[in-house]
Parts: sequence; C-alpha cells; structure tokens
Amino acid sequence: MLAAIAGVSEEQFKRRPPAAKDDQMTQRSSSDDPAAASEGAWGSSPLSIPNWSIAELLSHLLYSERLWGTGIALALTQDGVKVQAGALEAREEDARRGRMAPVPQLVHGLLASRRQIELLLDQAEALEGGLQRYVLHPDDGRLTVEWLVRAKVIAGEAEYVKRIEALRDEMGIAAPAGATP
Repeated sequence: MLAAIAGVSEEQFKRRPPAAKDDQMTQRSSSDDPAAASEGAWGSSPLSIPNWSIAELLSHLLYSERLWGTGIALALTQDGVKVQAGALEAREEDARRGRMAPVPQLVHGLLASRRQIELLLDQAEALEGGLQRYVLHPDDGRLTVEWLVRAKVIAGEAEYVKRIEALRDEMGIAAPAGATP
C-alpha cells in the first residue's frame, strides 16, 4: 500500500478523477474481485466506487479494516455471535471524510489498524480452532476469522492498491523511482 501512495502530493490525494461513463474500474466483477465476495456490513469493493479520490479510498479502507477487525475480535471472544449489517451511507460518509483528513493521519490509522489485525491473529493462533471461529452475518452467513483475513484484509487491500494505481495512471501521477508495488 505504501508504494502505491508514495510520491503523491496532498493535492493529488484529495483530487477526484474525472467522471467516465464506462470506466472499467467502477464496474464490479465478482470473478475478479475477492473483496466483493460479501458486501453487507463488511465493506464494499474499491472497484465499485466511482470517482473517489485516493484520500477517500484510504479512508474507506481504514473504515473497512476497523470493521473487519471488530468482526475478528467478536469471533474470537464470542464465537458464532450474530452481527448486524452496517448502513452503506455511513461507510460512504466516512470515506468522504478522507478528503478533509490529513493524509498522514489516514496512513497512521491504517498502520494502527493493521497492527491490531496482527494482534488478533496472534490471539487466534493461541486458541484452538481460532481461525475457524466466526461471526454470523444476516445476509452473508458464517464469516470465519480466516475468511475475513484472507478475503477482506489481504485481498481487500490488494484491490485498493489496484484502484489507487489506476487513479495514479488516470491522473498522470508518476510512481517514484525505485517504487515497487
């Protein structure tokens, strides 16, 4: 993720790309998008988000990772607990706040969120069957810790990186020399 945002100015972080009618990146494809395997309360795919700035994408990723972390924590402490679907409007509003938030604050929030997920994985490892503990979502059913980490945290971040790299290309923002994805 850090390589995808390296060399982007504050203004570029906040700038939205021009709208495009048939923008390939805004059209969801379930076969290409593991993060879209489950919408519900667990976050929408960045590929389905039209015309968001890089800052909004980072804010949406932060919101989503915190949500997934909460789901993982609940699964570890209350295996099989029922969770409620979140409101799409709340997620979108939180993401839009990214245009106002200082970029370093978003990056630090993402790093802290990732550390929290890693701590939760350590807890899961210490529990018998920890990765198979789950929350029960009203629309999406049984969501295990392992699935949340693989499909949402890991694959989800990869989708955000793809979208950010596509935005960089659209806006003509060159990757810094030596940057690797």
